Amino acid sequence: MRPPGASASLTSVGRALYRRIVPDALAQEAKLLAVLTPEEIKILDRTMARLSAALP
Repeated sequence: MRPPGASASLTSVGRALYRRIVPDALAQEAKLLAVLTPEEIKILDRTMARLSAALP
C-alpha cells in the first residue's frame, strides 16, 4: 500500500495492458452491480471500505 500522496506511473507495456483489460473489467463490474439495489450498493461500498482499511 502506498503512503498518502504517493504516486506511481506505468510503463508503455503497462499502459497497453491497462487499455486492454480495463474496458472488460468495468463491463464485468457493471454486470455484477446491476443485480444490486442502490441500498445494497451503498452497503457493499461501506463494507469494502472497512475491509480495505483493515489491511496492513
